[in-house]
Order: sequence, then C-alpha cells, then structure tokens
Amino acid sequence: MVVSANGALAAEGQRLTEPVLPLTVAVEQDVLLGPNLRIRIVLSNYSGRLLPLSLSLEIGADFRDLFDVRGFPRRERGGSYVSPIQSPDGLALGN
Repeated sequence: MVVSANGALAAEGQRLTEPVLPLTVAVEQDVLLGPNLRIRIVLSNYSGRLLPLSLSLEIGADFRDLFDVRGFPRRERGGSYVSPIQSPDGLALGN
C-alpha cells in the first residue's frame, strides 16, 4: 500500500474559491500482484469542505528492461500496445 497526499493547490479559475492546503487530500494506492496486477485508488478529503478537483491518471508499463538487465538472449523484441478497456468497476490493461 502506498499513501501520499497533495501539495499546495492554488485557487485558480471558477472551480476553487480558496487554496487547498498541503496534506489535505490523501491518495491511497493498494497494489495487489497475483496472476494480474490490480491497483485500487482511494481519494480521501480531509479539508473539511467540498473540493471540486479533477483526477487524471497516466498508466504505462514496459517490462522489456527486466529481461535485458538479466542477460537473457533474445532474437527479437516482441510485444505490442494494447488499448485499455473500461468497465463500470475498473480499467483492464493488456487484455
């Protein structure tokens, strides 16, 4: 589990009327590695007020270097990009 928090967020535009103090929005990442890699993200607001914030994620993975570092000989590098599939309860990568 990885827990982090926000830095200071300025009040810009029409969404925030006053700044958001540091350490008031917690981001909890629960990582489970089994047959699949599952990451559950939970946001918690400790500011005491409604915060109209946007959340965006950029996710990517490249395990090629694991094999290069360990010295496994390979004739060619395989693999391809697979677009994510969104469902009501999550996002599937690499299916």
